[in-house]
Amino acid sequence: MTDENTLQLTSKVNITECETFPQALSTATEEAGNTGGHAYPVVMFRQGKRISFSGALPMKRVESFLDLQRSARKGDSMDKLRAATNRPHIPEHTAAIANYIKENPEDYIIPGLTINVQAPINVYTAKGSSTIKAAYMVVPDTAPASPTDGQHRAHGILKALEEMDPEKRTSFAQDGVAFMLTCESNIEKAHQDFADCSKTKQLPPAMLTVYDLRNRANGLVIKLVDVCPVFKDKVDSTAKSIGNNSAALFTTNQVRQMVKALLTGDFAMADGTFVESAKQLLPTPELYQETLGKFEEFINYLTEHLDVWKEASHVPPGIQHAKLKQMRSRGYVCLTATGLNIIGRIGHELLASGAPDWKQYALKLAQLDWQKSNPLWADVVQPKKDKLGNVVMEDVHVNGHIEKRPVMQLVTNRAPLNRAIYKASQAIGLTPPPPTETPEEDTPDEEMAEADKAF
Repeated sequence: MTDENTLQLTSKVNITECETFPQALSTATEEAGNTGGHAYPVVMFRQGKRISFSGALPMKRVESFLDLQRSARKGDSMDKLRAATNRPHIPEHTAAIANYIKENPEDYIIPGLTINVQAPINVYTAKGSSTIKAAYMVVPDTAPASPTDGQHRAHGILKALEEMDPEKRTSFAQDGVAFMLTCESNIEKAHQDFADCSKTKQLPPAMLTVYDLRNRANGLVIKLVDVCPVFKDKVDSTAKSIGNNSAALFTTNQVRQMVKALLTGDFAMADGTFVESAKQLLPTPELYQETLGKFEEFINYLTEHLDVWKEASHVPPGIQHAKLKQMRSRGYVCLTATGLNIIGRIGHELLASGAPDWKQYALKLAQLDWQKSNPLWADVVQPKKDKLGNVVMEDVHVNGHIEKRPVMQLVTNRAPLNRAIYKASQAIGLTPPPPTETPEEDTPDEEMAEADKAF
C-alpha cells in the first residue's frame, strides 16, 4: 500500500480506492485528459489470486490500442518464439473472420479479446469489500497492449474496416468488442495465459451442423429434419454413428451427406467445399426456400411410398422409439448412410434436370426391394473379412438348426457405391452414364463408415 487509498496490485498496476464512484470517474477522466490517455469503464474482478478487468473497446480503437506486430513467425527458433507474445498470424483465418463480419454487418458476434498490458496503468474505483465492482482504467497511448487470445479476431476487425464501404465502415467503427485485460509483465506467464485460453473443446461436426444456421448447407439439413416425418425426432445430433442400441434412425451427419448428394450430386464432398457450393448455388433467400421446398417434397413423397420409411415416420417420440432399433435390425439398406447417399444422388439427377415427371421415377425408387439380400445391392453389401482377409462367419438359426453364414456388411468405398447408384438408376428406368472407376478409397466422412459397418 503506497498510501491509504492506493493498492499496488503488481509493479505495473496501481488501484486507487476513492470515497465514491463519481470521484473515481472524475479522477480517471482528469488523468486521461492530462496525459493523452484514455479512461475506460471496466468491471474489476478476481480470478484466483489475480485481479483482472473487463470492458468494451470501440472497433475504431482496436488498431491504436493493440500492438499486433509482436507475433511469432513461421520458422522461428525457440528463443524467438519464447520472446513473441502470440502464435504466428494466419492470414487465411483473418480473412475468414473479416468476410464473416462483412457478410453479416447487422447480425454478427465476435467473442471477447484477452489483452495483456505491460506498461504501468492506474485504476480508480470506490472503497468496498466486494471482489467484483466498477472501476475506471486509464491506459496511456504509449502502453504496449498485446492480445493474449484473439489476435486473429483483432486482425479480422481491422481487415473488415479496411474493406467495407464508407457507410458500413462508419457504422461498424462505432460497434464494440469485449475485452478482458490482464497485467502481466512476465512473458512466460502471458504465454501460459494463451495456452490456458486455448483449452477449449471444438464442437463436434454434428453439433456444429445444428448450431450454425448462417451456413446455408446447415440450414437445409436442419430444416429438412424439422419438416420430414422420417427424420423428425429420429435423428441423433450428437453421435458420430448409430450404435446397435440407439433409439435413433440416423445421425445428423448422415442426413447432411444425403443433402450433399441432393444439392451437388457428390455425397463425399468435403464439408468446406460443400459450404462454399451451397453459398454459390443458393445465393438468395428465395432460391434457398425454393430448393428446400423441392427437397422436402421429394423426401416426403418417398416416405409416403417407401414402406419402411412410412412405418418409421409414424413412430411417435418417447418410449416407442425402441421400434426404430427393431426396424434397423431387419437389414434395410435405405436405413443406412449408404442408402441415404444412393437416394440423394438419384434425387439430384431427378430434381436438377427439372423433369416434370420426377415422381414417376421416385415412386419406382421407393418400390425397390431395399433389403440387403437383394442382389441389386451386391456392390455395397459384401461379406465381412477379418484382418487376415478371412470371411467372418456367424451362427444363424434356420428351421430349427444352426447354419454357418457369412456376416454381411455395407462397404462405403466410392467405387462400389457409384456402381450401386448406377444399377439402382437403371432399375427405375433412368439411363445414367456408366460409373467412373475410382481408387478404392473410403469416403472422407468417418461417421458414414462407422455407422454402416455396425449394420
